[in-house]
Amino acid sequence: MSMTDFFKPPMFPEPEKTYLSLAEFSAATDPAKAGPEIDAAITQLNRKAREFSASKGFTKAYLALISQVEAQAATRQWTEAHKTVWEATFFLNRALESNAAAKFRKWMCVYYACWLLLLVGIGCWLKHLDAADNPAFYFGSVYWRYVLMGTLGGLTIAIWGLTTHSADLDFDRSFSIWYWLRPLLGAVMGLIAVITAQAGLLAIEGQTSHQPAPSGKMILYILAFLAGFSERFFIRVIDRVMTAMFSSEQSPAPSSKAATPKNKR
Repeated sequence: MSMTDFFKPPMFPEPEKTYLSLAEFSAATDPAKAGPEIDAAITQLNRKAREFSASKGFTKAYLALISQVEAQAATRQWTEAHKTVWEATFFLNRALESNAAAKFRKWMCVYYACWLLLLVGIGCWLKHLDAADNPAFYFGSVYWRYVLMGTLGGLTIAIWGLTTHSADLDFDRSFSIWYWLRPLLGAVMGLIAVITAQAGLLAIEGQTSHQPAPSGKMILYILAFLAGFSERFFIRVIDRVMTAMFSSEQSPAPSSKAATPKNKR
């Protein structure tokens, strides 16, 4: 791919130029007509599927669908065989779309490399920032590190997802905006998770200030990374902290008066 093609839109080819069209079947149930139509559709699918024979997962799933079509055709279940052929076509088109997203993957590699360079630059700046002598930079010297860890977590899951779905041939272009915004979402979720965890500790322990020890800061760094890495982990952290905060606030105080039994007559 030349540099001109790299910067030339669109990032994804048109579906009409990539997808394999659905096979058209007649309404005939005569094996002399329906059988050859099924065989022709399978031949067309196999011709395209040879491009992805190197993928073990794709080959296994595709052969299972073709075997199902042949079994249904052998028992003259023509309607079910037609549906399975279309299902195999959809499955193959997804692999074709994933393979056609090479330009998007190259853009993402450049995009994520820029993010990593930005994180290294900010990290070097924070390393030389003296927060103790300059309280005005407290947010920059403390919480910016949590932002960086959350961003790093978002970058990690984005790169992992892009690599995994490309290798499994199930990349979906509708999630492209997720790959663009994942580092920003990771930064926000990492920071919010740390702030929420600290607020929960303050509320539960009844402290007025919370200055974590070095080991405690390391735990918060890991928390920020995991929150940026996984949305489910982020939601779980928020849910557990809110549950602990509200349950501690709403728990009834123990009564000072002992319950006395009623006098029996």
